[in-house]
Order: sequence, then C-alpha cells, then structure tokens
Amino acid sequence: MTVGVLLVNTGTPEAPTPDAVREYLRRFLTDPRIAPMPLPMWNIILRLFVLGKRSVASANKYAVIWTDEGSPLDVIHRSLVDRLSERFELEGKGPAKVAYAMSYSSPFIGDGLKDLQNAGCDVAVVLPLYPQGAYSTVGVVQDQVAAAMGSLPRLRSVDVLDHYYDRPRYIEALAKRVRDSGFDCGGTDRLICSYHSIPLKDVAAGDTYVDQAMATTKALTESLGLPRERVTTLFQSRFDKGRTWQGPYLRQTLEQWAKAGVDENIYIICPNFAVDCLETLNEIQNDILPAFDQVNDANGGKASTTYIPCLNDSEDGVEVIADVIERALERRKS
Repeated sequence: MTVGVLLVNTGTPEAPTPDAVREYLRRFLTDPRIAPMPLPMWNIILRLFVLGKRSVASANKYAVIWTDEGSPLDVIHRSLVDRLSERFELEGKGPAKVAYAMSYSSPFIGDGLKDLQNAGCDVAVVLPLYPQGAYSTVGVVQDQVAAAMGSLPRLRSVDVLDHYYDRPRYIEALAKRVRDSGFDCGGTDRLICSYHSIPLKDVAAGDTYVDQAMATTKALTESLGLPRERVTTLFQSRFDKGRTWQGPYLRQTLEQWAKAGVDENIYIICPNFAVDCLETLNEIQNDILPAFDQVNDANGGKASTTYIPCLNDSEDGVEVIADVIERALERRKS
C-alpha cells in the first residue's frame, strides 16, 4: 500500500477583505454542525443580519494579523507540510506524500484527497489538527471525507484520526513550550489552559471534547510538577449567545481577576490549537490580554501577562505530528 497523509484545519479567508471573509464565513456558518439552528431559518438570518456586519468586523481583525506571505494559518501549514515531508524523507520511512487541506477554504479536503490519489496513494490517513477532537471540528472533517470518497475510486480507504490529546510526545512538547516561555515552575506564576468553547448541548449529546481538554490540562500540570491551584482551565470564543456554552470563560474570569488586582504573573496557553490562528493571534493577544492588563493596573495589580504560542511548525510541533502519524501507520501494519 502507498500511504498519503492529509493534515486538516478549519480554514482562512483568501484575503483580509469583507468580500473574501464573507465567502469564508458563509461556508463555515452554514455547516450543519456549526449552525445554531435549523438551516432554512438560519440561512435567512445569516443573509439578512449576520454576514454583512460580521464580515467587515472579521476582515478588520484579519488585516491586523495578515503577513506579506498571506494568512498566518496558511503560511504555517505550508511550512509544516514541508518540514514533515523532509523529516520522513530523511528517515526513509513514513508516508509517500504529505499534504494539507481546510474544511472551509482552499485547498479543500476533497481536493487534498484527490492530490494524494493523483500522487499514487491508495490509502490516506487524515489528521485533523485538533488535539482534542469535537463534534464541530473532527466531525466536520469526517463528514467531508465521506462526501469526497465517491469521486475518488483509487483511494481504497481513508482513516480519519480523531484526537491526540493524551499522547506523551504532545504533552512533553506543551510542557517545554511553557518552560521556554519564562514560566517559573517553582514560583508563583499562574498558568491558564484556555480551550475553544463548545455548546453544552454537544456535551449532553456525548461529545467528549471537554473531558479530553481536562485530561490534557491534568497531564500538563503533572508534567510541569505544578500544584493544581496554580493551573486554571478556561474556555473562549463563544460563537453566539443563543446557546449555553462550556465555561468558565477566559474573558470573564480575567475580568474578575483584574478587578481584584492580581500580582502573580499569568501565562496563557491554548492546547487545542496546533497552529496559531485568528483566535490566538487577535482575540487573545490583541483584545483579552490588553483589557486585563489595563484593568489590573488600575486596581493596583502588578501581574504581567504572557501568551505562549502554539507548537506551529517548530521542531517540537513537527515531532508531535510525526509521532501521531507514525503511530497511526504502525496500527495499520499490525
């Protein structure tokens, strides 16, 4: 068998413009797993009230983080694929080809699988770059892979991996990221592990994402040798206020801390993102943390705040993804 690997993430607009963002949001927000209500009614609300306003606001946010090479998410994914390919080629083992795709932007998942097929692969391993798999992330990838398979006759099978939240190599890489950030494991610094929130109805329906997040925080806490009271698990980025979302929330918790005045330095890591994106680069770094700093200073707090970047295309990031892929290939052989 000739095996190809497809790395998948959510996606990014083609440009930081309202038109490009509108098209991206339309694809994203009309996915049945994402939409907050049945699609017939939601499509009307989306068209009349949501897309116009949100596309302008989001375009402004994307413009802040955009680089000369393009969207940070896209740039990092291209680098990650190149570095993984080089690693597997040097070792003389692993998949025949590594590619990447997005759920809601180009290159799309169907196109990525077609590229693997055209490269001579008859088996594909799809890795959604979400260490903690959720109904609204990994589930979307599974949907799109299933939809694409009918037009890919030479791909005999496709395995979609659903998580790697408890892989020792992943936990080790997170712990190293924390230590390298300047976090004082033996002092009084506070560590926040912040995860993207999900609707509580998904949890009630059996989504184990929150359990996976808690397990990651626990494993990271133990790896760093920290007492539990110095580590807090929070959630951010509620999509709408019409549903109840998993909390406690990062923004509100930091607001409460700031009003009380905090002296211990605060470090924030987002373990559920393999690659930095709009949420981490803009929402957390350019919005939530500056707001905390301002209020905390006004209330006499002396804390500093530090965002710890995702693993991205770093050496550790490449090793974590390689470890997950190699484990999946070993399972196929057995």
